[in-house]
Amino acid sequence: MHALIYIASTSGEKACSINEIAENARIPREYLAKVLKGLTNDGFLVSSRGINGGYRLKKAPKDISFLNVLEAAEGPFAVTLCNDNKSCPDFMFWDDIRKRLVASLSDMNLAKVEFKKNNNKVKKGK
Repeated sequence: MHALIYIASTSGEKACSINEIAENARIPREYLAKVLKGLTNDGFLVSSRGINGGYRLKKAPKDISFLNVLEAAEGPFAVTLCNDNKSCPDFMFWDDIRKRLVASLSDMNLAKVEFKKNNNKVKKGK
């Protein structure tokens, strides 16, 4: 999520290199390479090679919800392994929480993130 947030913060001005993303999102480069490949395969990013290569959002920031990203990485969103009323007496409790979280995560998207450029939370690349 941090990598996507950083890329979104650049407003598509240029492609973001893996080194730039790793430094600004504070993610180890080797791990980030695997994450970016997955995000590209899942249709969130496009990658390009070459001197001006790097990563850009494939969709508009408003079209990338936090739920979409989490489910692409982890599968269907769940807060417990309990999936029906028969096997879990507390199913209704957990299902209510899951529904609220799904609604919140669906509503939150990259366009709604406030990028704090002034206090080095997100720095633009060079």
